[in-house]
Amino acid sequence: MKKITFLLIALLAVFASCSKENVNPNPEPEPEPEPSVEYPKFIITSQDTSVSIFQNVLASLQLEGEEANDLKTGIFLMAAYDSIIWEIPKQYYQPEPSTNYSIKVGFAFPFPGTYKLYVSGYKNKAIVRRDSINFIVKNSRDFLGLNWKAGKDETFNSAENSYTKTLLNLKSDITGDKPSARLEFMYSSSSGRDQYSIISYNTLTECINKNYGESQYTYTGDLNKSNLVAKYAELFKNPLESRYFPVKIWQTEKNNIVLLGMKEGSEERIYYVVKAEPRS
Repeated sequence: MKKITFLLIALLAVFASCSKENVNPNPEPEPEPEPSVEYPKFIITSQDTSVSIFQNVLASLQLEGEEANDLKTGIFLMAAYDSIIWEIPKQYYQPEPSTNYSIKVGFAFPFPGTYKLYVSGYKNKAIVRRDSINFIVKNSRDFLGLNWKAGKDETFNSAENSYTKTLLNLKSDITGDKPSARLEFMYSSSSGRDQYSIISYNTLTECINKNYGESQYTYTGDLNKSNLVAKYAELFKNPLESRYFPVKIWQTEKNNIVLLGMKEGSEERIYYVVKAEPRS
């Protein structure tokens, strides 16, 4: 028994000696954990969230819990984020450059529906903060975004200072004795100039069809031989120049609407525009 006890004591002594040899007399301090980053919270604000199609909408950012202050908001966001990106899926977007700090955007909705606007704060190519707001959009005015008896001329753009899949411009001329409105397709980042004719034709047709239904009159063929010229002259009090030829005509409860085409230079390129007048 004494031999066994002595052997155990000897083994413990050996282990203790080995442990002392492995102890670092000047140990490196453990690295402190990196503090978690708290990115400033922002919220989207808009004066109108229930709007008409083509009604100009302005949305802006402010710091959560703070009064609206564009300068202060901009400084805080620039210090905390690599970029601030706005987006309405399938309609409105911004590219993602290394520096983009728009705190206000303007736009209009071409079709009725419920839309969600997102704003994302990026850091190291990852979204670290996000907010959203809903817009309810109705077709509630006489023609797209205007009322014929509004008493003033207005301009509506589907984007003010950013990007859309398709950019539409609506102008009214309603202060004279022959009120009318004009809807044009504008170049955007998604529309190649070589395809302008077909893109503008499809975009303008889609806009009117979705809001007012299919056209009652349609012409396909040589533009200069349109068989809708007489109907166009009958319905419209303030027609465009004679070089414009009608290819589609819509009649709604409140409007006469026409899609006009004009050849530009070569036979292949056609400029399209929508003209509307109140229906008497």
